[in-house]
Order: sequence, then structure tokens, then C-alpha cells
Amino acid sequence: MYKPLRPKLEKKYKGKVIAIEVDSGNYVIGDDELDATIKAREKFPHKIFTFIRIGYPAVHKFGIIR
Repeated sequence: MYKPLRPKLEKKYKGKVIAIEVDSGNYVIGDDELDATIKAREKFPHKIFTFIRIGYPAVHKFGIIR
């Protein structure tokens, strides 16, 4: 879903969050996950999304703080 969009988006939107509607592949881009969620829910109500941080392998990083 994201791979074909990657070259087009990474130059301009690196670090932003993309919300991709899983059935259609349509998407919105937000400054962070909350912004992308709000935009996606407005544009595609009652749909399911996958979130990706553009240019990175994950939206969030979890780890142990020592």
C-alpha cells in the first residue's frame, strides 16, 4: 500500500504521518498521528486506517529508559 507512494512522498513529507484507508488506498497526511487521524475521520468516516511515519520504519519507537 505504502511502497508505491514512497518515492513521491518522502522528499516532501518526511517525518509527517500518513493515514491510509485500507480498502481504497486513499490517504491523508498529517503533522502527527492525531492530526492524521482527525483528517482521515473527516474525509473517510467509519473506515479503518493504517498509519506510517513517512521516511521511517515505524510511527513510534518503544524502549526501556534507564
